[in-house]
Amino acid sequence: MTWNDSYFVWDPAQHGGAQTLRVGFLQMWKPDIMPYNDVGAFNPAKYKETVPITVNHLGEVLWLTPVRIETTCKMDVTAFPFDRHRCPVRVGSWQYRMDEVDIHCENSRFDLSSYKEHSQWKIRDTTCERLAESFQTGSFVSLLFTVEFERLNEFYVKNLILPNAVLLALSSLVFFLPSGMADRASFGITSMLAICVNLMVVTNYVPETSKTYPSICNYFIVSILLSAFSIIVSTMTMHLSDWTVKKGCGRSAYSGVAEEFVQGSFSCKRVAAVLDKILGTAYFVSTTVYSFGFVMYTKASAEYAANMMQVSA
Repeated sequence: MTWNDSYFVWDPAQHGGAQTLRVGFLQMWKPDIMPYNDVGAFNPAKYKETVPITVNHLGEVLWLTPVRIETTCKMDVTAFPFDRHRCPVRVGSWQYRMDEVDIHCENSRFDLSSYKEHSQWKIRDTTCERLAESFQTGSFVSLLFTVEFERLNEFYVKNLILPNAVLLALSSLVFFLPSGMADRASFGITSMLAICVNLMVVTNYVPETSKTYPSICNYFIVSILLSAFSIIVSTMTMHLSDWTVKKGCGRSAYSGVAEEFVQGSFSCKRVAAVLDKILGTAYFVSTTVYSFGFVMYTKASAEYAANMMQVSA
């Protein structure tokens, strides 16, 4: 932060050629610049004993003090883990009017040359805007710093979405197992329970909010319903296959060659086997397309929401 102080102007020739000096935090006036949407972590006095203020003979003051700021930010996690956010940080003088203290942005973008990459977030854009507002007590000026960032989603895709897509596709194997196997239904139930466990894991990563509901939770809920549907349909085909033995599917008043043809070609067991293959293939294709479509749709929604934020800004 830099400002001009007319009380700190001198002629270097009259002071041994000294052009700059450093003074303590409490030894000169400082503007009361602070964040308006602070949530309690702002502490400007934390480094007052260790970081001095530099002043040159022209009255130009430079104060390079480190500070940590925590502010409020409205987050939309609908597109999690492909979500993007735009958080404003508004700073200004708390008591000085614009005719007393006027502040400006040095640059329209942040200097990120010394920025260290975060393991979960990526900064996409930064802006600085000067705002002037009038109140009953006078006109005040403030600076609006905006940071647009997106979540790094590779971890979530590989550890949450991809395993669920594989489990959902594997649940189609319930249709390809022999209808007489006792573990056929157990395999389907185990797959559904595995997806339920994945949903419980997802809730630990999703930010808790009631304003927006993450689409990934809907994805897992639909996956559970699809897995339950596969169990129900496979159970029905198992009963259809078993009906051949208990009820004598295809037996009627036919006799001779006609009875053998009906029992051989159109028996319920053969019909059930054909249905299993058709339903299994259709289920595998639909669940694979569903998982891939969810990822593409969520990414597209995040892109659209980010564009809308830029337009509204």
